[in-house]
Amino acid sequence: MVEKHTKRDNVKFSSSRSSSSGNRSSSSSSSSSSSSSSSSSSSSSIRIVVVVVVVVEVVVVVVVVVVVVVVVVVIVVVVVVVVVVVEEVVVVEVVVVVVVVVVVVVVVVVVVVVIVVVAVVVVAVVVVAVVVIILVVVVVVVVVVVVVVVVVVVVVVVVVVVVVVVVVVVVVLTDLVSFYLQPILLR
Repeated sequence: MVEKHTKRDNVKFSSSRSSSSGNRSSSSSSSSSSSSSSSSSSSSSIRIVVVVVVVVEVVVVVVVVVVVVVVVVVIVVVVVVVVVVVEEVVVVEVVVVVVVVVVVVVVVVVVVVVIVVVAVVVVAVVVVAVVVIILVVVVVVVVVVVVVVVVVVVVVVVVVVVVVVVVVVVVVLTDLVSFYLQPILLR
């Protein structure tokens, strides 16, 4: 009788132990799958944000280049019109200086707007990344900082090149007007 009872107890204990281990393994697999799905969704959202930042920066750079080209064309037209109508080199120089100042102010404003947009997007990316695991956050912050630094450097280089081109065009145009076109018109 005692022997039968002991065998029954052993069977119950082994079955309960196997069921508890099965529950434990299923819960661990479900938690790992949920964490992997959350990390993948957060990384995809961060990727989307980085792509949006790059697209915005490219659009801003293109707009700056177009604006500067338009301003250079306007400078050429205004200088030619002033020389033909007024026939005064001093007036031409004043107009050129005013237009150059306007171009520089526009470029500075565009650069400030770009930096503000980048800062806002970086803050948003960091806020999104805080939800993710610490390793993912570190990787995401490094990637975002690298992207932002590259984009800001590209924007600054483009702006510097544009300003230098505008100044060179203005100087060359002023020299041409003062040395070649003005004597012809004064004859």
